[in-house]
Amino acid sequence: MKKSRHCPNCGWKFPIAKINAPIDRSNGKHFNCPECQTYLVYRTNHDKLYKISTMLIAPATLMLYHYKDIPIVKTLATFVVLPVMVVLSVMWRKGEYIERYKP
Repeated sequence: MKKSRHCPNCGWKFPIAKINAPIDRSNGKHFNCPECQTYLVYRTNHDKLYKISTMLIAPATLMLYHYKDIPIVKTLATFVVLPVMVVLSVMWRKGEYIERYKP
């Protein structure tokens, strides 16, 4: 079965901008398709990547704030850390999909 962000029944597409199209979720991952009410589950291929990146946000922000006046820190943040985080977020978004829930 091909992984996609489309509902397997009606073809409704799971939105990238979840804020613009809020979906009521029962436990964070399960929800009903807004079009056909099929019970679906949200999954991603990069779950550990998302968890690790989320855990590193606070320490990285505190470190950057504390050492913000050092030029090498600014350079590393601008040309290394920021592009790496952008690539990681794109990888995570590309790896997400929905499928019919199978209990």
